[in-house]
Amino acid sequence: MRERKNTIAIVVAALLLSGLVTAGFVFARGAEEVDPDEVTITIWNFLDEEDQEDARGRGFRAVNDAFREKYPNVKLETEIYPWDRLSEQLLLAHRVGEGPDVVRLTLMDFKRHVDAGSVRSLNEFIEEDWPEDAKTDFVLPWEAEYAGFFDGHKYALPLETRMVLYWYRADAFREEGISVPEAWDDLAEATEVLTGDGKYGFAVAFDITSWSDPLYWFMSMYGAFDDARIIDEDYRAVFNNEAGVEIFGFLRELVEERNLPTSMFGWTGYDLTTSFAAGTVLSSSEGSHRVLGTRRDLAEGQELAVAPLPGPHGPAPIYAFSWSLAIPTVSENPEWAWKYLDHAMSPEIQALYTEISGEKPSRYSSLEEPYFQTDDEGLEIKQWFEFPDVHGTADATLPLETPLLGEAMTRAAHEIVLEGQPIEETLDRQAEWFNSEVGR
Repeated sequence: MRERKNTIAIVVAALLLSGLVTAGFVFARGAEEVDPDEVTITIWNFLDEEDQEDARGRGFRAVNDAFREKYPNVKLETEIYPWDRLSEQLLLAHRVGEGPDVVRLTLMDFKRHVDAGSVRSLNEFIEEDWPEDAKTDFVLPWEAEYAGFFDGHKYALPLETRMVLYWYRADAFREEGISVPEAWDDLAEATEVLTGDGKYGFAVAFDITSWSDPLYWFMSMYGAFDDARIIDEDYRAVFNNEAGVEIFGFLRELVEERNLPTSMFGWTGYDLTTSFAAGTVLSSSEGSHRVLGTRRDLAEGQELAVAPLPGPHGPAPIYAFSWSLAIPTVSENPEWAWKYLDHAMSPEIQALYTEISGEKPSRYSSLEEPYFQTDDEGLEIKQWFEFPDVHGTADATLPLETPLLGEAMTRAAHEIVLEGQPIEETLDRQAEWFNSEVGR
């Protein structure tokens, strides 16, 4: 992968040392009419279109090549940053009036960019170029904060749909005569039967540093209870509720009564995925975006299938989330940046990206493209989009300090399961810790 550029950091350092810019100063830069022959669109991404070993890199390249073919006089330039630094890098760029025309951002902490003014509203473009029913075409609710909507403005467009699903080895389940679990009781029985001889009947990555994996499982589980939330409207932790007591109690049961080894509490997400591919994990909670890649790594005869996660009394609602594309306020070519977003969101390009990258489309209309009508993998993916319709979706609202929230809940799981700490007291303590850390 190419080394990322350090232009912004150098500019900031120089300006701060010279005293020409302070922490609160922003350079204003307006869009100019530019001849298409002179247009360069800069895209910030964590995917490298030159990395053809990575399926998502290949998908990104296909999206860009299709844009280049459509607009041969527009040059695309990509700068690569680690996925967990893109957000901070954009805020830094905004402060000095430099930056990209298009940026790929997680919607998890998007509010900070709206508050900082580092991304521009897309309303004018959407109202001019898209029909009203386009808003209902997206899988994530149009007016949800976790879909880039704030105070009547759409600031970002979901690029793909990631669903947290129940992965299971269909061949192993058939061999043992086990039906796909739909409720916790089913999952507990399947876990007990399948665990042993170095194999895990069920596993979730619960290492403290892998906070996202347990948090995503928790999001679906809390969503299965009426009016149970992890975070309230003031972004305070409220996972120390009756639902939380049941959820953490079930987790303890899997270890104490159903033979689930405790070693998974030291696993990262990478450990979980590689263990599934190696055949030592027979079911798990994982993202839809990793299914096709993991499936290709399985040994002959091993089958990876997916279903909604088992909930307390039946299939849990689907926790869906996404990365997004946005236009920074410092973009020199916002009109052309919008053309790129419009291109990336088109049904045919969404289908192309899915086919190559293994990611899932963000728009229902994409499912009408030929790939989802004739290709075996495309037909399977199309079926997955019935899960949210049938079982509902879990609330996906998360605070800016999501890593701290994930850490608090993962630490609670360690203390409850590994140390035998009382469930209610532990949840109260960890919720209080989070609220104190973030000043709420």
